[in-house]
Amino acid sequence: MSPATSDRRWRAERGLEPHWYLSFALLVGIALIQTTLAPRITWLGAKPDLMLVTVVCWGVLQGPMASLPWAFAGGLMIDLLSGAPFGATALTLMLVSYLSALGEASLLRFNFLLPVAVVALASAVYNVLFLALLQVLGRPIAWQTALWRVVLPAMLINTLAMPLVYVPLRRWHRRLSGLSLGW
Repeated sequence: MSPATSDRRWRAERGLEPHWYLSFALLVGIALIQTTLAPRITWLGAKPDLMLVTVVCWGVLQGPMASLPWAFAGGLMIDLLSGAPFGATALTLMLVSYLSALGEASLLRFNFLLPVAVVALASAVYNVLFLALLQVLGRPIAWQTALWRVVLPAMLINTLAMPLVYVPLRRWHRRLSGLSLGW
């Protein structure tokens, strides 16, 4: 066995593959962009939730077990940098990423329209869960107003942002796994 092979095996056994370092850097960058620049990009009162879109896209490409660490770490970063209750973003991101990534082994990765639909649905579910969690924590929520002014616009803007996130992640996934994903 060559030294390079044994080094790769040693790193893989300890979870120290280089893509984990790049993943962490990517998540830090997305958290910073989402909390500093994204609030300036609004449409119908909503801003893109880049962490949600990234985690869902990674889950579609890699599956639920790969997206859960991203959801947890990314959610905690957003919680640290925003005014949301600590852990609320991480919890809702983990739930939504797991649910949205369940179909990764089937057709989701091979058709561009299905991941778009998954991001739209995941965005709606995420925002409803997040609002419900805020209500459980004692914050008043006007549900009818929230659905029309928060959930629907967020779903639309996240769906529009999806190709900007999905295409680079898909390329990265292809380089990591050596898979050909069609289109």
